[in-house]
Amino acid sequence: DNSTLPLVVDGGVSRSPLFAQILADTLGMPICLPLEAEMTVLGVAWLAGKQLGWWNQPFQHSANTIHPNPDKLQH
Repeated sequence: DNSTLPLVVDGGVSRSPLFAQILADTLGMPICLPLEAEMTVLGVAWLAGKQLGWWNQPFQHSANTIHPNPDKLQH
């Protein structure tokens, strides 16, 4: 059952709530859309800063989650 595991997307895909809803409905799982579309770049920057000892806390980000529409799920 994939309904509790979110799929995190970034880049251009994360800029389209409609595509995220279609993806959630098709896969039957929540889709996590970071508020910052280019999470890959932020992740690399965070890893570099961690390696340099600038911070020790885990990387945190804010996101919106799109849930599958129960009426569109195939059983």
